[in-house]
Amino acid sequence: PTITPADYHAFLHGKRFVKDRWLPLEYVVASLEALIRHGGDLLVRAHEMSMDAIFEAIRAAGGPSYAEAHAEAIRRYNKTHRACANWRPEHFEAVVVQRHPALRPELFGASADSDPNAREAVASEVRPLCRGTAAGDDGVCPLPLPSPAELEKRDKAAIQSYGRPYGED
Repeated sequence: PTITPADYHAFLHGKRFVKDRWLPLEYVVASLEALIRHGGDLLVRAHEMSMDAIFEAIRAAGGPSYAEAHAEAIRRYNKTHRACANWRPEHFEAVVVQRHPALRPELFGASADSDPNAREAVASEVRPLCRGTAAGDDGVCPLPLPSPAELEKRDKAAIQSYGRPYGED
């Protein structure tokens, strides 16, 4: 699902679709199908079981691995977001690039790529996105770059006020 930049940031840090608290729909369907095929009462006392025990019982019944299903869903959602997000470089003055230590382990590289061959970033930085005459002779933006916190503050204010002031119609 496509989400806003702030939600995507939270997603990248594992604060959306949280492992062991969120179940991908594909996992739920495949698990229920496996439990029906298996029959019996593996999960009759599920309310007394840990999540790991429930996942293991589903696996024992021939169901999918939760860890694999979750990781695949996260990579797929990330790929979908990146393909559908309508955030073009010309909409921004700078970009913050970093590999945060809390970035989801299912995603790779500084840019949270779904491709395991993505390269790691050496350090975080604010990079200017100057184009045309905005860049100086050396290609560097003449304006001082704001901090990542200031950029986020500006972005939130711009998004919250989008479409305002409202007209009479």
